[in-house]
Amino acid sequence: MKSVTVTLLLAAVLMMTTAFAGDPADNLKISAQMRARAEGFNRMFSSDYATRSFALLRTRVNLDFYKGLPVSGFIQFQDSRVMGDSSLGSGRLNNDMNVGIHQAYVLLDNPCIDDLYMKIGRFEYVKGNERLFGSVGWSNVGRTWDGAIIGYDNGKVRVEGLAFVKNERVINVNDDAFVTGIYTQILGPQIDLFAILDLDMKRDSLDNIFMNRFTVGFYHHGSNTQFDYTTNLAFQSGKTMYDSMDIGAYLATIEVGFTPETAPQFRLAAGVDITSGDDDFTDDELNAFNNMYYTGHKFRGHMDYFVNSKYFDLNYGLHDFYLTGRYNPKKKTSLNGQFHYFASDASYFSVIDSNKVTALGIEADLFVKHKLYDRFAAQVGASFFIPAEDAVGENPDPGWWLSLQTTASF
Repeated sequence: MKSVTVTLLLAAVLMMTTAFAGDPADNLKISAQMRARAEGFNRMFSSDYATRSFALLRTRVNLDFYKGLPVSGFIQFQDSRVMGDSSLGSGRLNNDMNVGIHQAYVLLDNPCIDDLYMKIGRFEYVKGNERLFGSVGWSNVGRTWDGAIIGYDNGKVRVEGLAFVKNERVINVNDDAFVTGIYTQILGPQIDLFAILDLDMKRDSLDNIFMNRFTVGFYHHGSNTQFDYTTNLAFQSGKTMYDSMDIGAYLATIEVGFTPETAPQFRLAAGVDITSGDDDFTDDELNAFNNMYYTGHKFRGHMDYFVNSKYFDLNYGLHDFYLTGRYNPKKKTSLNGQFHYFASDASYFSVIDSNKVTALGIEADLFVKHKLYDRFAAQVGASFFIPAEDAVGENPDPGWWLSLQTTASF
C-alpha cells in the first residue's frame, strides 16, 4: 500500500507541475489566517486540583492555484502551537521546526466525462452537519485525510467515492488501515446517503484483522421561513477485536429550530442526540456507536467531556437533550447559549452505592462573537458543568472553562 500512496503523491506533483507551467501570477491567490486563543479551566470536579491555563496560536497560509480551471491546486501551510511550549520555549535562539502542510491537493474538473471530478492529496473532508465527517475547526490542528476522491456532480446530485489511507504501517505491508465508501448528496432538499467502510488490517496470530466496521445512514436538513430541522440516522455493523466481537450500534439525532418571522435576529432550537451504548462488556457484541470522524465540540458541549473517554466512559453511549439560542442584536455581534442534559444510553454502576443509573450531568455554554473589523473578530466563551454524583462521587465541584479567541484573516 505504501507504493500506492507514493504513486498518488507523485502523480499529484506531476499534474501540478504540468498545470502550473507558465506564469502563475495571474492565477495565484494567497490568503492567511492567524488565530490566538487563551483558555483557563478546571475540569476535575474538585477544588483540590489547580486551575490550568494556556494560550494557543494557529497560523495558516493558503495558496490557491488556478482556482476554477480544469486543473487547480491548493496548498495550506500551518503552524500550530501552545505558546511557549517547544524544546526551549520562546525568546531564545531555538528552531522548533513546527511548520507543516495541513492541506495539499490537486483538483481535476471534467477529466474525461462532463461533471466528473477528482481530488488527490491531503485535504479536509466535511459532510452533512459534521456528525460523522468533520474538520474540527475548533481544534488547534484540525483533521485532514490523505487519499483520493472521485466524484460526479451535475448540480442536482453529487456522488463521491472516497479512498483514504488512515494508517500506513511500514512493518507489514498488509497491516494498513483505510477508510473507503460512497457518499451521495441530493442537493435540492439536502439529503445525504452514505455507506462507509473502516478497515484496519492489523492481524493477530490467527490472521484475523482488527476491525471491519461498516456504517450506513443518512442526513437531512430542511427549512422554511420560520422553522428548520436537521436529522441524522446511522447504523454500524461488522467485526472488531480480531474477529472476536460483532458490532451492532446506532446513532439518531434530531434538531428543530424556530426563527420568528417578525424577529429574524432570534433563533431557538431543541434537539436530541442519541448514540447507543453497551451494557455488557463481557459478551461478544459491541453495541457502543463510534462517532467516527465527527466534530464533537460543535455538538456535545464546549467543555468536551463527551468527545473522548478521558472523563466519562463513552462505551455506555450517550443521550444529549439540549436547547440552544442565538441573538444577533447587530450584524457584527452574535450572542449564543446552549444547555445540555447528559445521560448514558446503557445503565452504569453508581460510584456511590453501585445501583444502576444513567444520569451524567448538565452543562451550560455561553459565548459571544463580535466582528471588530472586516478582517478581525473576537469570541469570548464561558461553560459550566455540574456532574451527577453517581458518576463522579459525592459533593463534586462544578467543572468550568473560560476562553478568549481572536481571529485575523487576510
